[in-house]
Amino acid sequence: MRKIIAVLDGAAEGPDNWQVTDAAVDAALAISDTALVDRPTFEAIAAGAPRLKCIRKLVVSSTLTSADAMENSEVIQGDQPLRILAALKKVPGKDLVVLGSAALLQSLFQAGLLDELQLLTPAG
Repeated sequence: MRKIIAVLDGAAEGPDNWQVTDAAVDAALAISDTALVDRPTFEAIAAGAPRLKCIRKLVVSSTLTSADAMENSEVIQGDQPLRILAALKKVPGKDLVVLGSAALLQSLFQAGLLDELQLLTPAG
């Protein structure tokens, strides 16, 4: 069974404003082929994270209707995104990684779907 793993590197400007840093991207690419993000995080990486083009991105959003801004991306909409993610954990494949997305991380944690939390420390 796949795990949902959150990668945090301390680059949060506030509870709803987390940055996706190079360290987080490196960690995600090492363990996963699918990133879980919310709309604000997706818009940020679509504007400036070309290394994430190679992995699948699932955007959990009730307001975004299209993920055409970046290849290999799709939107999970509707009133049951946590149920969809719970089912996806049962599909064979690499682990799923949460990048940025403080609200999504909180929802996953409260629903008991978050399996692992990786805390990165700055080098040096």
